[in-house]
Amino acid sequence: GKDSVLAEKERGIPCRRVLQVIFRNTSDNSTFRYAKVLVQDPEPLLFHGEVLLRNGEQVGDVRAGSYGHTLGGAVGLAFVHSSDGTPVNKKYINEGKWEIDIAGKKYPVTVSIRPLLDPANERIKQ
Repeated sequence: GKDSVLAEKERGIPCRRVLQVIFRNTSDNSTFRYAKVLVQDPEPLLFHGEVLLRNGEQVGDVRAGSYGHTLGGAVGLAFVHSSDGTPVNKKYINEGKWEIDIAGKKYPVTVSIRPLLDPANERIKQ
C-alpha cells in the first residue's frame, strides 16, 4: 500500500542502481557484456530477441538487429553472459562455437567484443 510506496521512494529506485552496475561492469573479469554478432549466412535477418548459443548452450540474446550491407549479413548487438562465472572476455568469445536461433533454425555467427567492420574498405571497393 501507500506505506510501502513511501518506503521505496525513500530508499530510492532500485533499477537506477542496477543500470549503473551494468554499465560500470565492463572489465575483462565481468561475467556479462554486450557483444556484436554477424550472421555468416546472408539470407536471414535479425530483429531482436533471437537466442545466442555458445557451444550449444544459451548464453544471451540479441537486443537490436539490422542488416550490415558492407559486412554481407545480418548484424546485431547481443547481451552475453556466462552462467558458470567464467569471465566474458576475448578468450571466452574466441574459444566458443557460436550460433544464433532465428525462427527455430540455427545459423553460425561471428561474435566480437570489438566493432564488426571492414577496416581496409576492401568490400566497398569491389
